[in-house]
Amino acid sequence: MKSVKKNSVKFFTVIWTLLFALVSLSIIGVSIVKYYFVPNAGDHLHWVSDKLTQSIGQTVQIGDLKGRWDGLHPNLTFFDLRVIDSRGDVNFSIDKLEVRVSTLSLLAGNIDLLNIKLSSPLLSIKRKVDNSIWAVSYTHLRAHETEADL
Repeated sequence: MKSVKKNSVKFFTVIWTLLFALVSLSIIGVSIVKYYFVPNAGDHLHWVSDKLTQSIGQTVQIGDLKGRWDGLHPNLTFFDLRVIDSRGDVNFSIDKLEVRVSTLSLLAGNIDLLNIKLSSPLLSIKRKVDNSIWAVSYTHLRAHETEADL
């Protein structure tokens, strides 16, 4: 009987130790994001720009990036954000983009947006020879279409 009780105590000790370690790592992770990354978001401007470029497959340029912590979630504000196609044309630009990111998703290694606010968006519109209108970049044309069709 003492052996079962002794094993139960060891089991609960291990569980509580793992739980404590998990909570501690979560607190450290949130603290790093809250006190290092968010206030110094502008220092990571090129890294964020590169990640966005890789994600959407077109060049993304960011004029400035500011971060602040609001309640439970970080807010990032992008200034002068531009999406540029392979020809160097600006397809989409935003003077100011405010994004609220989920803290729990950051701990899981994902980025889930809770809120997006656009200010002064500018979208490049193209008209084809047949008078159809496209609000997409050249990279989204169908295989049989060429730039000469625009």
